[in-house]
Amino acid sequence: MEALLRTPHGSHLYGLADAESDLDTYTVIADGHRGSQSICDGLDATVIPLSRWLHLCDIGAHQALEAMFSRQADPSPLDPYRSGYRAAIGATADRYRRTIRNFILSDRYPIGSRADFKRNRHALRLVLNLNEVLTCGRFDPTLTPAQARSITEIAGTTTAGVASEAQRLSLIDLGLR
Repeated sequence: MEALLRTPHGSHLYGLADAESDLDTYTVIADGHRGSQSICDGLDATVIPLSRWLHLCDIGAHQALEAMFSRQADPSPLDPYRSGYRAAIGATADRYRRTIRNFILSDRYPIGSRADFKRNRHALRLVLNLNEVLTCGRFDPTLTPAQARSITEIAGTTTAGVASEAQRLSLIDLGLR
């Protein structure tokens, strides 16, 4: 299994890792039919074939695009391609908006729980990424310290009891237009 691309993923890529964070990795391989994910002893490893990864990038799947635009990736034979790649604006915007909305409106976790906070923070991070895509066709999945503080603060406000659908959507309105 030859790795064409290997990058940290999840909270370590985003700059949001804390003591409870597991280590996520995203690896693109040359051959294979399907991707796989394994979680063992704090390591969450996603392995995906090149053709599937490129398809997911082209349809605007956020995890695939985060790997495409990662600045933390190991040196790779795909680097020239990755540096020139631009997201398909229409497909990416549609998919991101649906994903953001689904995260914000999900009632899967109790409001105020750590899972609810992380879900809201994830949606806000996607808003920042979407705005960058709409501006220049790509984004840096690693947040600046100021961005990380800002979305953490807003996500904390959301989990502090902003329960109505209208209130929750108003917190991310800038990314949904």
